[in-house]
Amino acid sequence: MSNLRTLPLIIILILLGRSASAQGPAGAPAPTSPSVLYDHSYQLRLQIESLRAERAQYSIVGPIVMMAAGGGVALSAAYMYMVASIFEDLDCYDYDQTCNDNSGFRTAMVVVGVAGVVVGMFGLVNLQSRLQPRRELGAQINAKRAELKAIEHRVRLGAMVGPFDLRGVTLALTF
Repeated sequence: MSNLRTLPLIIILILLGRSASAQGPAGAPAPTSPSVLYDHSYQLRLQIESLRAERAQYSIVGPIVMMAAGGGVALSAAYMYMVASIFEDLDCYDYDQTCNDNSGFRTAMVVVGVAGVVVGMFGLVNLQSRLQPRRELGAQINAKRAELKAIEHRVRLGAMVGPFDLRGVTLALTF
């Protein structure tokens, strides 16, 4: 008697599992034959490679080098300015009261330091402008990889068996 009551439930669960596995990630029918799955995975691999090539156009090495070089130049110029100021002060305390005037050198260090800061800031702005497209392309690449992984999983299980089919059968047997 209990088998007759659960028979419609088992049939409904199996049908729900099959209808869920027949749908792809976007609600479109999922391919079922192995050759179609292999072709689709090949197309996905080509799309992933083209997205990677497009992302490679937005290299971040140049802006990072600009930031490092600009910061290094600015710090070096600040150090040299400080050293020139210290030596000028030390030279003025000689017995003969002859002071070396390092104002031209210090002015040059100020100009070099400001140029280093400008180069570093330009590198930072350039880096920020390149990171946004790289992030968007990275998200697209990850989505394609997930789709490819799902197809490879489907091929390993067999073209007609999906995770929803197995789950429906398991639920029907344990009910």
